[in-house]
Amino acid sequence: MGINIVKVPSSSIQIRDRNTNNRGHTRKLNPTQKDLPLPPGPEYLLRWQKTFLPMLYAWAGSTNDPFCTNGVMSDEVWAIWKQTYPEVILDEDEEDLVLKVVRPLF
Repeated sequence: MGINIVKVPSSSIQIRDRNTNNRGHTRKLNPTQKDLPLPPGPEYLLRWQKTFLPMLYAWAGSTNDPFCTNGVMSDEVWAIWKQTYPEVILDEDEEDLVLKVVRPLF
C-alpha cells in the first residue's frame, strides 16, 4: 500500500469562485445589516443593534411560537422601524431589503 504523488502543471488548475455554483451561475448573497437602507453614519447602525433588534426579539419572544414568526412579522417590523427610524422613509424595494435582512435572524 502506497501513495503516488503526481505533479500537475499549474496551468491546468482552475480556481472556482466561492459564489459560483457548478453550472457557472453566480449565487445571490444574502443581504446583511451593512446593506440596510440607512443614512451614512454609525449612529444609525448602532440604533439598529441597540434598539431595533432588541425590540424585535422581545416581540418574537412574546408570541406563542417564537420560532415561527417569519410569516407574521412584517407588520411588527414596520411598527418597530417607524419607532426606531421615524426620519427614514423607505420605498418598496428598500422595505423588501429590510425584511430580507431581518428574516435570516429568525
